[in-house]
Order: sequence, then C-alpha cells, then structure tokens
Amino acid sequence: MTQKEIITEYLKSLNGEWVKEYNLRAVHTPYGWIGSSGDRRCRELAEEGIIERRISGKYAEMRIKPRDTLFGSVEKSTVSEKDLLKYR
Repeated sequence: MTQKEIITEYLKSLNGEWVKEYNLRAVHTPYGWIGSSGDRRCRELAEEGIIERRISGKYAEMRIKPRDTLFGSVEKSTVSEKDLLKYR
C-alpha cells in the first residue's frame, strides 16, 4: 500500500474523528507504517479532496470526508413501496 492509501484507510477506520496532523507522521497503523512524510501526504490528500483539513488552534487536524461528499449524494428512488411489492 502507498502512504496515501494507508492514511486514507486509517482515517476511514476512525469514522470521521478528527486527528492531529502530527499524529499521522512516523506512526505504525493496522494498515502499515506512515513515514516521516505522512503530514505532507495528508496535505496532498486534502488538496485532492479525499480528506478534510482544518486548523484548530496551532495545529492542523485531518479526517476522512463523509461518504456522501466523496461520491455525491444518492438520490432517493422514485419507485413506490407499493410498486416494489408487485415484484415479490
């Protein structure tokens, strides 16, 4: 896995919890090692729109973007429940 893939999977596992950027540098995760350039990879992921980045006090924080933001919102079906029951 690449550093970006490891960071993305790790942030997904935290279910939208904000993580200080310095905690994503030179750390072992269940998905692999994030090296000393982890903070730079995080900024790149934020620029690519994969994760969110915010400044909180003196530190930057990261989290995975909510699913509907990543893939667009899914429109509700226009098929009624009554019509669905016809095909059961």
